[in-house]
Parts: sequence; structure tokens; C-alpha cells
Amino acid sequence: MLPAPETRLLKQLADEHQSDKTVDQSLAAVMLCPSLTDLALPTQRRRSRSSDKKSPDKKQFIQLIMDQADTFGIPNFPEQYLYFLDQPQMQRYRITPPVTEKSRILGEFTLEDARGQSISGFGEELEQALLFCSLADKSCFELPVDREQLNIMLQHYKKDLNALYEHIGNISYSSYEDAKEARKLLNKAWKKLRLPVPAWFKN
Repeated sequence: MLPAPETRLLKQLADEHQSDKTVDQSLAAVMLCPSLTDLALPTQRRRSRSSDKKSPDKKQFIQLIMDQADTFGIPNFPEQYLYFLDQPQMQRYRITPPVTEKSRILGEFTLEDARGQSISGFGEELEQALLFCSLADKSCFELPVDREQLNIMLQHYKKDLNALYEHIGNISYSSYEDAKEARKLLNKAWKKLRLPVPAWFKN
């Protein structure tokens, strides 16, 4: 609370008020501070937050997504998921990516790699595992023979892929103003990561 001005000050105010000075000018003179009319007002308007927000360059945006994916942790199939298995019987595969499907009849499939080598097997789990290894550009790897163990690996892989996709998806949509463009660039970045398409692990 400010102390009450002395009688001398009040008299001075009254005398000056009768002159051409305004009240605030009189107070300013007595208190030794600038008056309101002496204060400079800001001339530049503050920009809104929406005008400050800019979408990053497309190439930079894709690199941002890939960097965030690497920081979060990109699943390494199949090696990372062998630890979920109890004493699996393994089979070694040597392929030359990319691998494409040539036929599938009643669970039996035939794949062909870049050198024309045929890889035959039975079960959707094994076929998916082989295709995912090819997608990751792996030429030598081991997979369990048992279909149930293959399924265990694939389910854990699916869970990790979904978590990764949601993580970088949240970053993408919060960093890019145009949601449609953000989704498009997110899909481009995902393809560069050489991972299964989102439709597989979101089903």
C-alpha cells in the first residue's frame, strides 16, 4: 500500500491541475516518473500462433520421421523375436532379395528370388516370414520350423510395428499442418524403412 502524499504535494497537485496540465502529467511531475502520454506504444502487432507455424520441407519431414523411428527402435525381424521361443528347431535360408510369390495352393506356396531360385513351403506364417525377411533385404537368416512358433514371432512383430507406426504418426500429424500431406509423406517414409505395410499389422 502506497503512503498518503503529504499536504505540500496535494497542494502542488491542486495548483497544477488548474493549469493546462492533465492529472497524469501532474502526478508524473510529482512522483518523478513519465506520464502516460510520454510512454511509447508498441507499433508492431503480435502475430498469431497459426501464422507462426510453418510446415517443414518435404524431404526434411521424411528424414525427421525416419530419425524418430530410429530413435524409437526399428524392429529387427526375425533375430529380435527368436528370444520368445523355447528351444526352437531352426532352418537356415539363403535368398537373393527381392522375393516374389509365384503360386499358392491349399497352403502350399512357391516363392522366387532375384536369381530365379524357388523357395517352397507350407503355411501362411512361413510365407509371411520369408517375404518380410526379403523386404528387409536379408539374404541369410534362420526361421523356426514349427508353425506355432512362427506365429508367436509374427504376433510380437506385429505389436512392435503398430507401436512404432503410432509413435511416428503422432509426431507427423503434430509437425505438419496438412493432415493429408502428412499421411502421404508418412507412408513414403515408412516404405523407405523397408517394413511391412500398415494394413498387415493393423488388421
